[in-house]
Amino acid sequence: MAKYITSPILFEAYVHIDGNYDEIEDAEEALRRAVNDYIQHRAKHFLYDDVDSEVRFKEGSIKAYATIRGSLRSCLAASYSDFSKEIDSLFWFAKRLSDAAVMEVTFMTGSYLRAIARTEARPGVIGRTKYVVDSFLSIRQTDNEKQAGGTIKRVRRLKRQIQSLLTYVGEDDVALLTDEFRKLLAKAPKKLGMMRSLAGETEGTYKSAIDDLTKLLN
Repeated sequence: MAKYITSPILFEAYVHIDGNYDEIEDAEEALRRAVNDYIQHRAKHFLYDDVDSEVRFKEGSIKAYATIRGSLRSCLAASYSDFSKEIDSLFWFAKRLSDAAVMEVTFMTGSYLRAIARTEARPGVIGRTKYVVDSFLSIRQTDNEKQAGGTIKRVRRLKRQIQSLLTYVGEDDVALLTDEFRKLLAKAPKKLGMMRSLAGETEGTYKSAIDDLTKLLN
């Protein structure tokens, strides 16, 4: 079985170009290879050598998917000091390469910008990890009763997001993410009443949500 079939999606770009492109069918394989080479060379340069790429098309109007698969751990710098900043950098690159893939498909099919009906940068492991990291950072900012209810919901949602992410990635990435998320959780406030006291029930609900998240990461 090809490795890309089992490797998690790091990120994916999608573009839908309006028009009748039946005449391109004969050249579809050459087009697929050309676009795939374009994104693969850049992914290998900026990420790591064994990263996988895949480009596929759907019939009718051009609907192209450019997918990058691989290991999150392998994408990180060998001696990174700040996980959050590394994820921000990877997310920035994923967005740029997704945009580049859209432009390359548009150019290679002889289309123009006005023909682009829809584009989408699908998050994959990198985007989902950034969501978790950003959620941890936002939890730290909670400092009053008005934000408490939203923060409790955010912690519960965060647990579901982490569960889903950890079941999708490989064992090495599970170990990496669990360790890094545990460090971020350690910096979350132990209680919400940082500016003024909250009702005991609210504090208890928050503590219960944090305890559930702690159990997940231990």
